[in-house]
Formats: sequence, C-alpha cells, structure tokens
Amino acid sequence: MSVLRERVRFDSWSLPYWLAVGLGALAYYALAKFGMQFFSRELGVSPIWPASGLAVAMVRLFGLRMWPAIFIGALGASIFGQSQIVAVISAVGSTLEGVAGG
Repeated sequence: MSVLRERVRFDSWSLPYWLAVGLGALAYYALAKFGMQFFSRELGVSPIWPASGLAVAMVRLFGLRMWPAIFIGALGASIFGQSQIVAVISAVGSTLEGVAGG
C-alpha cells in the first residue's frame, strides 16, 4: 500500500483525494449496512461491525485526512433508520473511533 500512497497525490483539492474519500465512504457505508444485518433488538447493539476495521485501516494507511470518508459513510448508513440528531452523533462517534484507533 505504500506504493499507492506514493503514487497518489493527496492534496486537499486534488481529484485523487476526493475519489479516495468517495470510495472510502461507499465502502464504509456497505460494511455498516452489512453489520446492521446482525443487529440484536434485545441487546441494542450489533456484535459484528466490520466498518470500524475499515475506518482504522483508512486512517492508518492514508492518514487523518480520510476522516470525511468515515463521517459520510457512517452518516449515510444511519440517517434513514434514526432521527437526524442521533445519526449525526453516531457518525461523529464512528469518526472519532476510527481516528483514535488509527
């Protein structure tokens, strides 16, 4: 992966950066929806959440500048199932989790 990091320029307004953020958000969204399939109503949690692993990997490989991908993916995954306030708080928590873990 270091070869990819060296070849792709991650300036703040470069197309590869926004492409990476978009693809990261889509991947996080897909893994979050997959994790929601295991949601337990009795416990109120999902025992499997692969999106967290992806978030940590994105931060470790590409740096803190990938936090928008985590936030957008997490917000998109939870915005339709909950109130907007809860979805934003959940997205902020998921983002902080990925940043702290990475």
